[in-house]
Amino acid sequence: MNDSIDPGFLSAFSSLTPAQQAELMGYLSALKGTPRGTPGRDLLQFVGTIPKEDLIAMLTAIDADCEQVDRDAW
Repeated sequence: MNDSIDPGFLSAFSSLTPAQQAELMGYLSALKGTPRGTPGRDLLQFVGTIPKEDLIAMLTAIDADCEQVDRDAW
C-alpha cells in the first residue's frame, strides 16, 4: 500500500470546517471498523448504581410507550 496521501485529498480535507473534518474522521473510522464510544469494561464501575425502583420505572415506561405508532404524527 502506498503510504503517501493524495494531495487532492489533503486539499479537500483542509477546506472542510472542523465539524466536517470530525464527521469525515468518524466515517473513516467506521470504514476501518474502529470501535467508537466507550469500551464496556470502562462502564463496569457503574453496575448497580441505578436503584431497582428506577430501573422498574424505566422498563414500565419503555413497555408502555415504545413500538406504538401515532398515525397522525406522519
